[in-house]
Amino acid sequence: MTTNAFHEPTSARCSSSSNLTPKLKRRKSLTQSIRARLSPTDSRDSAEPPVPSVPASYCTRDRPFPISHPAAKDAISAEDLNAAWSTITPPPFPDPLQYASCYCEENIYLLVQQLSAHFVKVNRAAVNIALTQSKRERKSRGPSPTPTPTLFVPVWDLEPTFISNSNKSVLLYQQKASKLPNAGWPVIWDYHVVALATCHLIPITHLCLDSSGQLSTPACFKMSRLEWGRSWVYDPDSRLSQPTGTQQLTVVPWEMYKEQTFRPDAIQMGRIPEHFQPMFRTVAASEYSSWFASDRSHMRDNEGGWNATPPPWACIVGERARKEGIRNNLMQRWVEMEMAVGDADRFGRVWDVANLLSLVTVPVAEGGLGGTITGGGEKKVGLVVPQAKPSTVNTVRSGEGENSKAEREEPKGEGQRGGRIASPLFPAYLHASQSHRSQPPPPPASPSHRS
Repeated sequence: MTTNAFHEPTSARCSSSSNLTPKLKRRKSLTQSIRARLSPTDSRDSAEPPVPSVPASYCTRDRPFPISHPAAKDAISAEDLNAAWSTITPPPFPDPLQYASCYCEENIYLLVQQLSAHFVKVNRAAVNIALTQSKRERKSRGPSPTPTPTLFVPVWDLEPTFISNSNKSVLLYQQKASKLPNAGWPVIWDYHVVALATCHLIPITHLCLDSSGQLSTPACFKMSRLEWGRSWVYDPDSRLSQPTGTQQLTVVPWEMYKEQTFRPDAIQMGRIPEHFQPMFRTVAASEYSSWFASDRSHMRDNEGGWNATPPPWACIVGERARKEGIRNNLMQRWVEMEMAVGDADRFGRVWDVANLLSLVTVPVAEGGLGGTITGGGEKKVGLVVPQAKPSTVNTVRSGEGENSKAEREEPKGEGQRGGRIASPLFPAYLHASQSHRSQPPPPPASPSHRS
């Protein structure tokens, strides 16, 4: 009974299919035709063109980095980004290092030129990748192959950074010039200069150029809290750059440098007086190389001698400064922590202590990613080789052109020693046996007064 009952409706269906009305037959024929068109096997034998399938590269399941949908930032995992960071290291200090004690602004100038030559090559590779991807998308009729989502491209920026304040007395710790190890190696400088290198990792699918040909800042940088950038400090005068027992200088991570050099917590709690707190001027490496000029007059004493032995190379004057007839703008333009109108591009940006020290990494410069090195399309910086004698390229003799109208001298302020020092906090200049521009900070109970 069960078997007969099972086969009975099947037989009935077969019988009824042969008795379909003409209307039902036409509907069935139309359905079969549509299925044939959609079928990849039957479509080859059909005269009708097949319905195209959705390209795999546009499928969201196969495309975790959609260029047209940068909001899908969650597809970029922190694990992949951290793995990429494990392969990134800043270039080491040059060996041998071009260095002269007490002339940090010139040491950093020469260091910046050498580092820029390296970073230009790295950034050019990123630009070439962006260009290749752009050309492929324009020439190809279909979508370009999807790159591996975990690929990141490094782009570097380099910013010389002046550290000072309106009193020209800034307290820094972990300084080689200090004589107070038990107090954290503190020194009060009138100013100090370091180089700040920042690397940003760009997902390769977000790598593109803007209308001016510069690398664009990806939208994911603003939409995600992932660690897209890291910064390091080059400071040959810091003990952090030369750990105990080592001879080779090392580059210091920004977080480590700012915590141990400036002590932000002590500043926030009011333990470091305001007149010792730092301000910062960060400037693009390309602008510093072009506009910096120093005749070293700030290192002269009242008798015309040197407070510290001058470097073996000639006085440095950047190419743009030389064309403008400027031979000395160190104190007036770079060490000064007040922004003049129109100076934003040429002489960088001034930060107060709270703003800069609160940064985990230095933000993308106004010139865009890599813009601090190329200068937004200007001529790339060239390498300046120190010389024992003055050169006619990017240098000037300190005694030349004193009567030239185009040359601009910095005014010598009242009470300055050697045209620069205005406070007795720096008696090191008075001692030939010392070769640094500093002294230990005065005890709080007996503050120094200007004489």
